[in-house]
Amino acid sequence: MLYRSRYGRQPSASRNRLALQDFRIQLQEFLSVLSLLRRLWSRIDEVCKQVAAWTAWRNEHAKGVHWQFTIDNTRIKLDSVDPKFQFENE
Repeated sequence: MLYRSRYGRQPSASRNRLALQDFRIQLQEFLSVLSLLRRLWSRIDEVCKQVAAWTAWRNEHAKGVHWQFTIDNTRIKLDSVDPKFQFENE
């Protein structure tokens, strides 16, 4: 049975040469993708470092919450704001 590649019927040496060329092209594509991923990963690491530095700075310089009144005062104020409903049966 004769070997039919996508290039048609080829003698054995030509088949091997074309297969080797295909392999080289696929290897170059893989290496270029790998290089891109390495550069992207280094950028992600840099962004993570910057976010961690900003978070640390923010935590050091954080202002406390200034509550205007206590919980007990809040309940009193909310009771005075809420409408009172009168029902006829009461």
